[in-house]
Formats: sequence, C-alpha cells, structure tokens
Amino acid sequence: MKPVDRTPSERAHEHRGFLVRLSAIVTVTICGGELLIMQVLKHLPERLHAMEGPIDAVLLAALTVPAVYWTVRGLPRRIHREVGELDHLLARWNWLSHVFDSVEESIAVTDPQGRMLRVNGAFTRLTGYSAEEAQGRPTSILSSGRQPASFYTEMWSQLLSGGSWQGLLVNKTKAGQFIEVHMLISVMKDPVNGQVTGYVAIHRDVTHERATAREQAQAQKLAAVGQLASGMAHEINTPVQFIGDNVQFLADSFGDLRPYLEASRALGEHGVPSAEELAALKALAAKADLPYLIEEVPRSLSEARDGVRRVAELVRALKEYAHPDAADMAPADINAALRRTLVLARSEIKDVASVETDLGTLPEITCHIGSLQQVFLNLLINAAHAIEEKQRDLPASTARGGIRVVTRAEHDQVVISIRDSGCGIPAEIRERIFEPFFTTKAVGKGTGQGLPLVRSVVDRHQGHLEIDSEVSVGTTFTLRLPTSLRAA
Repeated sequence: MKPVDRTPSERAHEHRGFLVRLSAIVTVTICGGELLIMQVLKHLPERLHAMEGPIDAVLLAALTVPAVYWTVRGLPRRIHREVGELDHLLARWNWLSHVFDSVEESIAVTDPQGRMLRVNGAFTRLTGYSAEEAQGRPTSILSSGRQPASFYTEMWSQLLSGGSWQGLLVNKTKAGQFIEVHMLISVMKDPVNGQVTGYVAIHRDVTHERATAREQAQAQKLAAVGQLASGMAHEINTPVQFIGDNVQFLADSFGDLRPYLEASRALGEHGVPSAEELAALKALAAKADLPYLIEEVPRSLSEARDGVRRVAELVRALKEYAHPDAADMAPADINAALRRTLVLARSEIKDVASVETDLGTLPEITCHIGSLQQVFLNLLINAAHAIEEKQRDLPASTARGGIRVVTRAEHDQVVISIRDSGCGIPAEIRERIFEPFFTTKAVGKGTGQGLPLVRSVVDRHQGHLEIDSEVSVGTTFTLRLPTSLRAA
C-alpha cells in the first residue's frame, strides 16, 4: 500500500505528540524508579555489611544507579524544551502557510522534476485544481498545446543552467478554458551544497489585460486609418480616375473602329471585293486611324491594369492592417509587412520625401504582425511629419527629404531601421517622447499615442528600440526583434 504523503506541519505535529507521550512515560517511570532507588539506598549499608568478598560491583551499582536516575530525571525538562521549540516552529510554519495562501498571485512549488509539491489558494482559483489534485502531478497538466516544443526546451534550458525564467504563455484550466498568464519561475537551491531542490512558479492571469490591450491597439489602428483617410482617398481616386479615362478612350476607339470592322466582315461574306469596296474599306481604316489605335490601345490597357493593381494593393494593405491581431503570435514576413505599410503611408510621404528601401533576406519571426505594422506606420508618418516641419523653414526650392528603410538579419535578431532627414529631436525632450499624450505636433496633427505604442509593442515582442537623432539632420529609429520569442 502506498504511504500517504504528509505535509511538514503534519509531521511536526506527529513528532510533538510523540515527545509529549514520551515525556509522560519517562515521568511515570521516574516516579516509580525514585521509590525503588530510595529503597535500594536505604538497605545498601546492611547488604554491604552482610556481603563477603569483593564489593567493587556493589559499589559500582551504588554509584551508577543515582547517576542514571538524575540523568533520566532531567529528560522531561529537555523534552519540554524541545516541545516548546517545536511549538514555536509550528507557529512560524502556520504563519508562513497563511502568508502563502493569502498571496493573490498563483504559486506552485515543484520538485526538481517539475512535480508539484504545494500550491496556494490562488492557484486553485486560477486553474481549478485543488491542492490535493495538484500534489505530485507534473505542471504539464496545465499545458494548452498553444506553445511549440521549442518553447519549453528553451525554458528548461535556462532553468537547468541555474537562471530564472519569465514569459507569457497560454495555459489550460481543469475545465478546459484557455487563459493567458505571465509566469516567473525561480530556482530553489540547497544553501549548503548549491544543488537544485525545486522551483517556485508564480502565475499572473493577464487574460483580461491582454484582451483590453488588443482592443486598445485595434482602436488606435483604426484611428490611424482615420487620420490617413483623406490621403488614402486621393490615393484611390487618382488611379480610379485614369482607369476611367483609359476605359473611355477604349470605348471611343472601338466606336471609331466599329465601321471598319463591320465593313470588313461584310466584304468577307460577299466573296471577292470589288475595287470600289476596297477603296471604301481603306477610307474607313484611314478615318479610324488604325496605326494610332494599334499603338495606343495596348498602352491604355496597360495603364488601366496598373491603376487596378494600385487600388487593389492599397485596399489589400488597408484590410490587412485593420484586421485585429490574433491572440496567439504566428510566423510572419517582416519585409512583406513593411512593403504593405509603405503603401498605406504613401499619401503622407509622397509630397515631402522620396523613399529608399534596402530589405535584406530575413527569416520569418513569431510575432503579432498587425501590431508591428502599426509600429512601422507610426514611424513612417512621424518621419514624413519631421521632414515637412523642417521644410517649412527652408526655401521652396530646397530638395525633397528622404526616408530610408533598411532590414537585415543579425545573429538571432531581425533589425529594422527607419531613417529620415527631418528636423531631429532636441536632446531636452528625447526622454519624454515615449510618455503617453506627449507631442510637439500641432493640434490635430498628433495625439501623443504613436511612440508610446511603438515602445509597448517592441517590449511585448521582447525587443529593443534605439534612437539616434540630431537636430536639423534627422532621426533613425532602430528596432531589434528576436527571431525566437517567449511570448504566447
């Protein structure tokens, strides 16, 4: 039969009970032994007088019995002191247990193999597993299947090397509900030999927090679309207009060509045409201006196709940008996202700057690509506004500004750099540009939400954001994103 595991508190209570019972037995024994020893000592002189021969053994007994007696007599006091120490330790244990169960964050203590030894009340409320159900079971009972095997391989690699680990992941409760949690795992080590004795995992439920953040991000994305609406309407209207112009040209050209085509068909039905009929057909061809149509119709069709492509490109970019991010990160192409974003930002950029791109070969990275597109759009629009502000103070003949977008793979990171030739950021406000609602733009031009969102998204992707700026020269924002993320 498998022995029942007991908590340290239960084992301490059992040990205390044993000591109390032992103390009682010793006390009773001493009381009885005291009477016996007194009788022995009372009659010892008579027995010594009556004995013949060596008396060493008798003397040894006479000396040993009182010594044993006084040693045993001191046992209850020592047992009492140990019971008192146990009571103190039990009180401290109960206080620590109360603290452990009072913590609002979910806590699970495991052995070195990841089997749960103890969980607090918050763990039960979060996961649905009681302390009895969790005890002895692996933490994998919370696995949702939303994280790849490489996620856990990296996590355990870091823990086994002696470091702590933290990150976002999706867990599954006992009831089958998926929850997003931020988890911090700390290593417990033996203070004497340094061996790992277990782990402490703290889970914080961020499901509601993350859902709210996604809603806010979506609202900000749609607000950005609203700010670009006028420019995008123009971007759509221009190709639609020349599509219409080319279609009208084709319709007019067909009207001119139709008499010639009908005459040609009629001659073909009547057999061999006469000289008069051929002359009439030639006159119709001259009227339709066939050489002109042969040259211009293909060109007109090409322009119409180009206009359709531009409209479709803009609509597709807008649709993908406005689409809400999924809860889970997914592999995505950063270069493709940048190209789509440049299409959206074209209306803001085209009148003030030319754009140069140098997009290197990049691996796909696991990310929220919609959020990153919002980051790219904010940085590109800020670059255009910075160039426009600089140009206001320069002569009208001054050359257009420039925006350069560069991507490259660097070790285990993807690096995205967006550089402008704008007005630059003064050193005295450089530390404030990421504060919510801080802006130096005119009313209606900026909300002070763009750069705080940029930092938030980069942080969420466990990346780094670098700024290099010089007044009247320009600014470069560099994003470094890991190719392997711990995010869910």
